[in-house]
Parts: sequence; structure tokens; C-alpha cells
Amino acid sequence: MTTPARRPNRKLTPARRQKFLDALAAGETVTGAAMRAGAHKRRFYELREQDPDFAREWAEAMEAGTDKLEDELRRMAEAGWQETDEEYDADG
Repeated sequence: MTTPARRPNRKLTPARRQKFLDALAAGETVTGAAMRAGAHKRRFYELREQDPDFAREWAEAMEAGTDKLEDELRRMAEAGWQETDEEYDADG
């Protein structure tokens, strides 16, 4: 009988937490930010439920990211954008 392979330790270190928050502040989705930080998004949701400081930082990062996305949409609406024939997959 074989033992299932162990998953690597994906502890939410301070560096991973900061990478996640930075990605949110840059306008990434929760899924994208978690991927950049190298952990599953569920881990960050669990931490947000357990840690009020992290929950506050998350909210601030989401607000900053939303502002960036709104600014870019406004810029595109006013200035337009160049359409291309390129196709993108789900990762951009």
C-alpha cells in the first residue's frame, strides 16, 4: 500500500501574507493573489476569519486594488484602447 504524497508546507509566512496583500492592492483577484503568494486562497480566507488585523489589511488592499482598476477603466473609457487580434487564455 502506498502512502499519498505529502504536499509541500505552504505556511502563511509574513512574506506570503505580504505578497498576497500586495497583489490585492495591485488589482488582482483573491485567486490570483493567492497564486502569486504560493498558497491556496482558502488559507487566506481562514486567516482573515481568525485575524482581525489581517482582515483590516485585506480590506485596505482590496480598496486600493479597486481604486486602481476603476482608474484604469476610466482612462480606457476616456482615451480608448487598441484592440488586437490576439487571443488570451485565462491567465492573460
